[in-house]
Amino acid sequence: MSCIMHCWWQILVATLAYWMVGSIWFTPKVFGKIWQKSHQLPELNDEAMKEAMKKMPVMMVKSFLSSLLICTSLCYFMCSSNCCVQCTGPAMCMPIMMHNLKIALLLGIATIGGAMSMGYIYQQKPIAAYLVDIGYHVVSLIIASAVLHLLCSHI
Repeated sequence: MSCIMHCWWQILVATLAYWMVGSIWFTPKVFGKIWQKSHQLPELNDEAMKEAMKKMPVMMVKSFLSSLLICTSLCYFMCSSNCCVQCTGPAMCMPIMMHNLKIALLLGIATIGGAMSMGYIYQQKPIAAYLVDIGYHVVSLIIASAVLHLLCSHI
């Protein structure tokens, strides 16, 4: 049985963690105001806010599905490098977890960051928009990697 099929519920938990990081990351008190300003999005009045809130459930579902795709890919890369093995103790577990975190950093910075930077270059987005957006994915991937490692290797 493949690792991904074996760890389906762990992938869902990692996806939920990834998704929840976004719900915190993009709040006005964290990076939401910087993100809004850097993407040149207008302040919403009450009427526009009500309209935006109507669209929010569909946007949240789409966001969750995108996070699921990313976490499934992360699990695949972890499995393909034999990093979803059962840990028998800290001496075995820590090097595997560090390798999984490296996979998350590589996917976040090189793959997602590289792809986003190409789009942002041609869209002429400010560096603040890039840093907030890529920072979210890197932090989320690290957390999802830790969740997958802890849940998949300790079952």
